[in-house]
Amino acid sequence: MEATDEVAEMYISGPKVRKRYGISEMTLWRWLHESQSGFPQPIYLGRFRHWKLSALVEWERECARKGRVA
Repeated sequence: MEATDEVAEMYISGPKVRKRYGISEMTLWRWLHESQSGFPQPIYLGRFRHWKLSALVEWERECARKGRVA
């Protein structure tokens, strides 16, 4: 990965992830703790969770490929 690719990577916060999928905090917690969900793990910036947008998009594609609803 080139340095410019790394700088361009976007991260989104927990509240924005929940809004993106229309889910509650409890559902997000379940997705993170159920290995079969395949949901990407967050990174922590301070005490706040953030997800790579590219990882979320890849997870969405995988769900669509498998015929699962996110």
